[in-house]
Amino acid sequence: MSSTEARRITAAERRAQALDLRLAGYSFEAIGQQLGISKQAAYKHVSTALETLHTQTDNSAEQLRALELERLDALLKGCWTAATAGDSESTRVALKVLERRAKLLGLDVSTRTSEGDGEDPRGYIVVVPPKAASIEEWAAKYSPKTDSVSE
Repeated sequence: MSSTEARRITAAERRAQALDLRLAGYSFEAIGQQLGISKQAAYKHVSTALETLHTQTDNSAEQLRALELERLDALLKGCWTAATAGDSESTRVALKVLERRAKLLGLDVSTRTSEGDGEDPRGYIVVVPPKAASIEEWAAKYSPKTDSVSE
């Protein structure tokens, strides 16, 4: 084993130790003391370990998604000819496969609008006032009233 490879393995082990300690509730300062490094280095070890874990998880999810798409495509291929020829059961199966495929790819995600604070607007009540003769009339009736307080 080369010295570069040995250093890489040691660094990966230290990152794993730092992450384990952080998961156990240790502060970065305590992790640094435990591993004989600064708290900044402890933070960097934990951050790098989390980034690596995130990347691995993303890659695994993408591989699983690709595998599921291949399976769905095989199922669709198997029933497509009969479905397009008018067989009702094959058509039902094809539609189910297409629905699942669209869901997996996120094609059916509804678009949501929200206020700037990130709240879901579906919880709000919208009141539409009756038509006014002019914008001035509307403003006079429905604009927020401000109390002018002079001191």
